[in-house]
Amino acid sequence: MGRAVRLRRGDRRRVGVEHGADCLDIGRGHWHGRDRRAGSAPSFTWDATVGEGVARWTGEGGVSEVVLPARMFSGGISGLSLETVEGPPGACHFHDEGRGEVRVRVPVGAQVELRFAR
Repeated sequence: MGRAVRLRRGDRRRVGVEHGADCLDIGRGHWHGRDRRAGSAPSFTWDATVGEGVARWTGEGGVSEVVLPARMFSGGISGLSLETVEGPPGACHFHDEGRGEVRVRVPVGAQVELRFAR
């Protein structure tokens, strides 16, 4: 298990919120538990030429971890976005730059798309 992340004033800029959902608790480390799963029907694409990736899945109500390794994203992450393609709203994400992770909470049955680029 990883350690909890402390949020400080200004860290909110790293929290992605869709439709008013609150993802601050997954940034604080409350995401630890048995429900750390991506869901069903996962897919991932990576275009090495332009340095852009897309992950898609259907949520099962847990929190997913997407690792964005520093060796591939040495200049940082740009264009990080999360969109609900179909299903209930409320998906949100937290970018933990120090750990090189994006943690994503997706409601049960929501199909989401996480995009990122370097």
